[in-house]
Parts: sequence; structure tokens; C-alpha cells
Amino acid sequence: MATPQAATPIALKITRTFPAPREKVYHAWTEAEALKKWFAPSEKFVTRIPQLDVRVGGSYRVEMELEGKVHIVVGTYQQVKPPEKLVFTWKWETEPQHGETVVTIELFDRGGKTEIVLTTMNGPDAMEMVTVYHPDGESILMTHYCSMGNQPRMRAKALESGKLTFRYVDAANVKSPADPRMSGLVLTFTDADHLGADWTHKMGSKEEVGHFAYTRKK
Repeated sequence: MATPQAATPIALKITRTFPAPREKVYHAWTEAEALKKWFAPSEKFVTRIPQLDVRVGGSYRVEMELEGKVHIVVGTYQQVKPPEKLVFTWKWETEPQHGETVVTIELFDRGGKTEIVLTTMNGPDAMEMVTVYHPDGESILMTHYCSMGNQPRMRAKALESGKLTFRYVDAANVKSPADPRMSGLVLTFTDADHLGADWTHKMGSKEEVGHFAYTRKK
């Protein structure tokens, strides 16, 4: 069984709340000295920001180095509304085959705290992904042919409470433990017409979970 993810626009939304005022959180996204203190998959990376022109049409460049390998992301700001919203493009200069995405950062004041809603949208040049599932003894083995150019394998043992939990086994074309990859998947079978997929993305020691909801077309 294969599950294709087409290169049509796909949204990934992440929500987090931080114990800091909105202006301070916005500053952490728009000032180079503040941004480089946290903008990396782990503390082992050295982050440099040679360009950060936060205005509509302005561009940015972020360089993250680990063990001599430099990962570079570049983009252009499409919307700038301090301290409420940022919209910018995102493209890995060092891995252009991944295509370009559009990132939206929304900041909400929650009484001294700040709720961040981060949404990414695949562009038309984003690579397609295919996930292949097949039985392997008493378990299900899955291979994810990822747009990042690697192929992680994960295994699920049994359906529990309507969920299949796939745990990372290994991956092809991952050169370093710091390389980004998908490391987990939970499929939730809500009913015959609805499926939820929670993908875990890992880069270095940092993990993020993205949720996708699918509805059968009738």
C-alpha cells in the first residue's frame, strides 16, 4: 500500500505558547543577534546570520554549521506586520531539490504570554513524497521516500485504540545523525472517512510533530 503526497500546496501548522510578551517574541524573530541564539536544530550548531532585512521584499540568509557542514536557508519577506505577523519564503540553498515553501508566523497576545502559530505551505516546485507500507512478519514495515532525499524506515506492531504507531528503524541516505529526517508516524483511524497523520521530524536533537488530517472524497 502506498500513500502519495502530491506536490500541490500542503499546509503544516504548529502552535506553541511562550512565557514572554509578544514584542519580545517578535524581536527574537527579527533581530539577527537574538535570532542566532536559538535558530538551530540543537546547541551543537553554530548559527550565523549575514543578512536579515525584515521588510516587504527584503531577504534573509541563515547559515547553520555542524562539524564542518553548513546548512544554508534563504528567503524573502512577503508580509511584515510588527508585532503580529511575518510571512516569508523558505528555501534550502544547500539542498535546492527540496523546493520552496512559504512560512507564516502569527503572534497572539495571551495576557503576558505569546501564542505562536507557524504555518508552512509547500510551493509548486516542492518534491513529491511517497510512503510505502507492507507486512513484515507480525508487523507492518513502512518506507518513506522523502522530499529531503532520504528514505527512513519505521515499524508498527499492532493497531491499538484506532492508532498505528510507527517507530524509527533506520534510514538510507542519511550521512550524519544531525541530518534532517522523519523519525516517527502515528496514523489515527477516526472512522471510515477520516484519517489523521502525526509525523515527527528530527534534525539533530530537536524534534517537531506536524499533524495532517485527511477526509475521503465522495
